[in-house]
Amino acid sequence: MAAGRIFLILVVSSLCFSCLATRTVKTEILRDPNCTEPCRTEIGHVQATGQEDTLHYLITNIGIPTIYVLRTNTINEPNTSVKVDWNKLASENTTERSEAITFPPVIQIFYSYAAMFTRMFEYNDTLDNADITKYNVNNTAWNVYNFADFDWDDLSNASDVNSNVINFMISSNMSESLGNGTISLKIQAFDHGDRENQLPHLQYTENIVLFDLVISHISTNLSASRFVVEMIMYSNSTDNMEIKTTASIDDEYTPGVFKISNWLTRPTNQAEGCFIQWKPVCYQNIPRGRNVATYVSYYGPSGLDSDQDMMKLVDRSILGAFEESTAIQFRMTATNFSFGLSKDGGYTSKNYTAWSGTLGFGAPPEEKVSTLVIIIIAAGLGLPVVIIIFGGIGVCVKKQTGKQKKILQEVTRNYPGLN
Repeated sequence: MAAGRIFLILVVSSLCFSCLATRTVKTEILRDPNCTEPCRTEIGHVQATGQEDTLHYLITNIGIPTIYVLRTNTINEPNTSVKVDWNKLASENTTERSEAITFPPVIQIFYSYAAMFTRMFEYNDTLDNADITKYNVNNTAWNVYNFADFDWDDLSNASDVNSNVINFMISSNMSESLGNGTISLKIQAFDHGDRENQLPHLQYTENIVLFDLVISHISTNLSASRFVVEMIMYSNSTDNMEIKTTASIDDEYTPGVFKISNWLTRPTNQAEGCFIQWKPVCYQNIPRGRNVATYVSYYGPSGLDSDQDMMKLVDRSILGAFEESTAIQFRMTATNFSFGLSKDGGYTSKNYTAWSGTLGFGAPPEEKVSTLVIIIIAAGLGLPVVIIIFGGIGVCVKKQTGKQKKILQEVTRNYPGLN
């Protein structure tokens, strides 16, 4: 009984260890005090404060939807957070605008990185192979949606700062232009480690934010519509970025999916870099389930450091409002993510696509066989062994008992006086 209690305590402790908070997370919406409704000039600021460092997430649709993260030292003093000069932020002068976002001198920036959602492509998959490399601008129809040209709702109207959630939602006017469809991007920060409560159940920690992209009921003029989303990853280091995909033997958390991919800014020094992590699966309906799951393919990463058009796009983002992002050497790469699998009906079959991923600092979480699965496997393998062992012992004991009984009977028969 005592051993059972100790085992139970160990299991519960191991499961709850990752839930212990190591950062204090606070979310606020920074807003230009002089703007009128709709403002369209807001920045979601998530400050995740730890003992050794602080992660500042600047999340905004200014320019293009961007999650810009700065890892700094932790100073437990008032007025040591990020400062925004809204007049400089609105300036057309590149030099002046680069000074719009600052930190007090006591704050040291260790590392910065960003994920930007730049464009969405729609193509007519007439071959039904769900592979954009099979097409070009001449052999099929394409629609291009530049997120920089979208009209987004105010962050303060769509977000939940108490739950550390920042939401990008297209405005009602923009929705009408897309046939009353919606495009939304949810970003959530955490002060503990766990898994998201819906498929694909990605892992998160206090160093990670979860993003969830939904494309719903967008009107289309294409008969075999499929969508592709372009993302840019920025890092203020010169390391070559890579995407690495690993396989797992366990699909406990995402049935039918045995792979996970990581877009790494520092592949040879992951502990000091950042990553975007996802599983190759998205969902075509609500609720999410294996029966509405389809595939996610990626194409990249490709370098952008010499792409002047992309550099102008980045300058329009919040990165262009922070001198640190362009005053030093940096690296940017782009990757396209396409949604769909041959014979899944394409986007028009359900008019819905939902895809999740995470953006984090440090080495990405690894998919490991859970404690529950280990216990089940151990029980499944161990029980037959136990039966064989004890069955063998029982047979041996029975045989030995039979031999002793036979010998005793012979002795009794030969020596009647012993009776």
